Amino acid sequence: MINWGIIGGARIAEKAIIPAILQIKGHDVVAIGSRTAERAARLSALAPHAQPYDSYDAVLNDHRVNAVYIGLPNSLHAEWTIKALEKGKHVLCEKPFAASYAEALAMVEAAKKSGKTLMEAFMYRYHPLTRRVLELVKSGKIGEIRAIHSAFAYMLANKMDIRRDAALAGGALFDVGTYCVSVVRLLAGAEPIRLSASAVFGETGVDESVSGEMWFPDKLVATFFASFETARYDSLTVTGTKGVILVPSMFNYAMDSMLRLRLSDQQVHASPTEFVEHIHYDNPYKLMVENFGKVILENHQPLITLGDSLAQQYALDALLESARKNAM
Repeated sequence: MINWGIIGGARIAEKAIIPAILQIKGHDVVAIGSRTAERAARLSALAPHAQPYDSYDAVLNDHRVNAVYIGLPNSLHAEWTIKALEKGKHVLCEKPFAASYAEALAMVEAAKKSGKTLMEAFMYRYHPLTRRVLELVKSGKIGEIRAIHSAFAYMLANKMDIRRDAALAGGALFDVGTYCVSVVRLLAGAEPIRLSASAVFGETGVDESVSGEMWFPDKLVATFFASFETARYDSLTVTGTKGVILVPSMFNYAMDSMLRLRLSDQQVHASPTEFVEHIHYDNPYKLMVENFGKVILENHQPLITLGDSLAQQYALDALLESARKNAM
């Protein structure tokens, strides 16, 4: 039995993580900690066996809790992950894994020392749409991959939102940009050998819009765009020597998904043959929690390894450093 403690009263915990946990046999939410007793009590009403706490330490001190989900601002991920591991709890930490590569290394070392499971909560990796795109790429259907473009952007109207707080490691790159960087690395099947980025920084000191390039071995170049300043869109294009995969909405999982597969005979003026695939919805948060549980209880291989999370954080750090040098 996995008895969960929730650390942080973020919307994602309320709308996604807690409902997902409660759908899975052998999982329960027994403790919820927030900065305010009112918020903790409101979230605890979602889970019949949950004890509300107005501190995070109280969740870690609850002897019933053997796993925690950390949904705090980015700057607090490392601190509370390490505290939870030292208390003997398994940890599912919301993306991005940490606020820096140095923090990520400290988290991994704490996990190794504790012997407990630590995983980054990157729900998109579990969705059937992601699995299908990866399957198509690995099958060679579109030939050798030459270019990938990912984008995730939306209008963040609240100027005081915590995602705009530099002290909390906010910014578009560490918010929606993490998806873009992760999916590129996943589909490339390798780590970038060179990275660069440019960004527009706002009054609060965080990147409001960021674009970047990532060069991989075997002639593969990837580009991405992430922003708080546009209408919502979250697309993916994978271009190979024999065809193209187009996903008009890559990271929106409230409904069934769709992708287009265009195959060409490589002639300049030839019309490609197009296939449309519909991918049925399956709750990626539930799939993620199930995988986490199997890693703990059945010694399954985690879908997202600590090595993957470290490589992701290294790329994010390099891109943010480049973006600051190329600020517009």
